[in-house]
Amino acid sequence: MSQTKRNTNRECYDLVAKIPQGKVTTYDEIGRVLGIPGYKTVGKSKLAMRQDRTLPPVPHHRVIMEDGKVDEDTKRLLLADGVQVDGNIVPLQNYFYKFQ
Repeated sequence: MSQTKRNTNRECYDLVAKIPQGKVTTYDEIGRVLGIPGYKTVGKSKLAMRQDRTLPPVPHHRVIMEDGKVDEDTKRLLLADGVQVDGNIVPLQNYFYKFQ
């Protein structure tokens, strides 16, 4: 019996493309939807998305850590998206995007 190998990178890409401007989601939320362990697998997929020049760009900066912490580059991109960042923390209660 053969099994079809999942293309986790593509599945992650498709989800990230759905995050609306002005919202963020977390590695754990992406992992929950895909049914895979959170941030490590999703983080690898996010890195692969950024490096794959054959795919149209997606807003990968909208996927952040569960505690809302972001680095300066991500903060700059999120502010441009209309997401408020307090210090280096996104108030998830206001900006979290939960997939249906």
